[in-house]
Amino acid sequence: MVGLWGRLAEPGRVPALDGLRAIAIILVMLRHGFREWNGDVVSGAWLSNFALNGWVGVDLFFVLSGFFMGSHFFRNWPSADEKLMFAGRYWLKRALRTLPLYYVVIFLIIAGLFPFYKFESYDFGYEMYVHAFFLQDYLGSRYLVALWSLATEEKFYFISPFLIFLVFGVNERLRLFVLFLLVFVPVCFRLMVLDAFSPDGYSSYFWQVRAPFHMALDGLLVGLFVAAVCNYVSLNKVGFTRHGQLLMLALLIILALLVSKPWMMDGDWYGAAWFTLGVSWLFGVVVYLALDIKGAALRVLSNDLLIVISRLSYALYLVHMLVLPLASKVVDLTAADSSFGVIGFSVVYVSLSFVIALLLHQVVERPFLKLKARIA
Repeated sequence: MVGLWGRLAEPGRVPALDGLRAIAIILVMLRHGFREWNGDVVSGAWLSNFALNGWVGVDLFFVLSGFFMGSHFFRNWPSADEKLMFAGRYWLKRALRTLPLYYVVIFLIIAGLFPFYKFESYDFGYEMYVHAFFLQDYLGSRYLVALWSLATEEKFYFISPFLIFLVFGVNERLRLFVLFLLVFVPVCFRLMVLDAFSPDGYSSYFWQVRAPFHMALDGLLVGLFVAAVCNYVSLNKVGFTRHGQLLMLALLIILALLVSKPWMMDGDWYGAAWFTLGVSWLFGVVVYLALDIKGAALRVLSNDLLIVISRLSYALYLVHMLVLPLASKVVDLTAADSSFGVIGFSVVYVSLSFVIALLLHQVVERPFLKLKARIA
């Protein structure tokens, strides 16, 4: 087991960004675990607000994905006659990274191998169509609601080479400005929808405003913008010398916002629409600063535990909601108001999620990651 831990904790290219990825999945798991235990009860307490706002972990994932995609493109963009081959290799590597584990989890759900987990599916062929072509963000995700964000990422993986092609067609002095303007497009779509109708609750807001691809791109585009900034302007050139302190300050600002109110649960839909953009920008600042931190800040974000969680983050994202019903059954729900009940639920939820994620990582994900690494 020590050897396995060592392999999982092997530092990545930017260990601090691995730490941020771990924080993203922790936030998402916190939100879904809290809602399973507490429902959608909004108490106004700071801890309740923080847990309910764990959905921002998805936006942190988006920022990181956009950054890594953009970094790859800006560093390796080929000459004109090699663009098609370059895009093909990129799509193949993304497919090897995400599709095998995704389809295995879909199979496990359909086969009913997650105890007490239930889903509504009225047309098997239709559901296969939705999940095969990643249309969950528009047509709903009856197998697993969390797949809406993966559908958004997969679409962005596909269009991003074309987007970068258009950006490189712009005068170099205007590229950053064009990317900056693109970041505001999703919030404009959200505001247009909100002007047309008023959501009657969280579910309505989520599927009509939050989930659709063209309205959920804030983080991915912010990450792309940050990658472009890093390509054209180094941290040293803009005069930052206290990167770790500035990063912690940005994280404290985000924390203050997360505990202030439940941004997507209190009916303030315009506030939620703008907050999604705002928190994406703040995460973009965090990613930018994390690239060059040292000392205590780096040690905090690159500790072995966070690195391990980061390595398992994709598998955790796919399976954590699937074990929630079992965790609820294992723990006596009559103890819901006691500390023992909350602790018991949390231990079962987190333990099951990590055990299953680790198994899937070793058996399914890791072999394809090795294959991906062999592609030039």
